[in-house]
Amino acid sequence: MTTKRIAQSLVLLALLLVSSLAQAQYEEDPYIEVFVAGNYTLPTGFIKNDMVPDSLNAKAGIGLDVGIGYYYKPKLILGLYFNNRNMGVEGFDLKHRVFELGLFAKYTVSDLAQSSLSPYLRLGGGLNFSKLATKVTDDGNPVYRELSYDPAFAAEAALGLHIKTNSRGAVFLEAAYHMDMLSDVAGQFEGTDYKWGDNNNFMMFRVGVLFNISPKE
Repeated sequence: MTTKRIAQSLVLLALLLVSSLAQAQYEEDPYIEVFVAGNYTLPTGFIKNDMVPDSLNAKAGIGLDVGIGYYYKPKLILGLYFNNRNMGVEGFDLKHRVFELGLFAKYTVSDLAQSSLSPYLRLGGGLNFSKLATKVTDDGNPVYRELSYDPAFAAEAALGLHIKTNSRGAVFLEAAYHMDMLSDVAGQFEGTDYKWGDNNNFMMFRVGVLFNISPKE
């Protein structure tokens, strides 16, 4: 899938989300969710075990998640998210850095306004912007750079638990499986394309807080 097609798909999904929200009839309080979380990322697969040289294999790292959602129904939230991930490599003062913007849908087992505890399922996907530690050639010499790769599609499935703290807030715990689809993506250095080689997979764990806001207040 080309970058242009990915961007067009994301724009279409955003338009569909906006259209759905405009038609939504659910008006009970609260109906807007804002969240902030820290993430701990455990890389698996290619970026963890198959890099050449081995010293570029990713290590676990931390990052940030923020987002806003709309209560389309009492138990269904649709929204937008942004996250970043920062992972070190062994032997070099370099990092694998990932930034992502996308859409999510979250279904809660119980209405958080009525329950102190609520497990949930969250699905998300969007555009991935990766700046990854890579071995490149500069004037015939091998060097190592944090190389920016073309945008790619990313997808995630997560299970979590809301723990209500007051009438408008909660903390949450979440475990997710995340995939950045970089198998056909390339970065460029000094006019030469470097293909990444495979998808990047991660286990992600989040701890955060969310706030439920009513525009009537």
